[in-house]
Amino acid sequence: MGIFYNPIIYSLIHLSSINNALFFFGVCFQVGFLYGTVCEDVHTGFILNCNGWNSVLCDPPEAQFLGNSTTNLNDLLVQGTRWYCGLLDIGLSRFCPLICGPLRMSLLQSLCYAQLTYFPLYCLPLWCLAIVPQLCLLSGIPLYPKVTPMLSFFSLNSIH
Repeated sequence: MGIFYNPIIYSLIHLSSINNALFFFGVCFQVGFLYGTVCEDVHTGFILNCNGWNSVLCDPPEAQFLGNSTTNLNDLLVQGTRWYCGLLDIGLSRFCPLICGPLRMSLLQSLCYAQLTYFPLYCLPLWCLAIVPQLCLLSGIPLYPKVTPMLSFFSLNSIH
């Protein structure tokens, strides 16, 4: 799980030993989640990175947050559809990682956010690859070109 920190606030947290918990709670309360999309965690992380916060990997030895997952296929498909629609919503909004991101963060980080938000579009070529061969088979349209004996002779000789 990645957490975000601002170097100034991070140093202030470590310097204030008396009000450490209260100060940290105040910072977390001020940052909060940005709502307006289904994937508010991705949206919040993108905006925090655009505002200069850095990501840090927090890998404690024991699991800190245990959640529950879907119990059947129908719930899984509905939840996945909601998340993919939310990710595509972020990618097509004014917070587009390819337009808003490179101006405020590194190009590589912006491309990573773009890959995440545009991942739902991956279903289009996959859908075509799954449907076109069946349509060609049912219609009698050859999917692959016919190989002539002379063409195959030359292609085999060029390999050796």
